[in-house]
Amino acid sequence: MLFKASLLIMVVLAVKLLWKTYFPVLKGRFGEKLVADTLAQLPPLYRVINDLMLRTDWGTTQIDHVVISPHGIFVIETKSSR
Repeated sequence: MLFKASLLIMVVLAVKLLWKTYFPVLKGRFGEKLVADTLAQLPPLYRVINDLMLRTDWGTTQIDHVVISPHGIFVIETKSSR
C-alpha cells in the first residue's frame, strides 16, 4: 500500500513538473500558429514571414512575424495569455 501511494505521489509530481515546463511552450506555439494563419489571409500584395531567425553580434534572435506591405514593414511579437 505504501509503495502504491509513493508511486502515485511521484507520478503526480512528475506530471505537474512536465505540465509547468511544457505547457507554456505549447501555448506559445499555438498562439504563433493562430497569428500566422490569420496573416496568411492577407492579400497577395502583403508578404508575410513567420519565425524569422536573425544572426546578431550576440548570437541569434527570433522574430515571430514580419509583414511587408505597401504601407510599411510590421514586426509582430506573439504573446499568448490563455
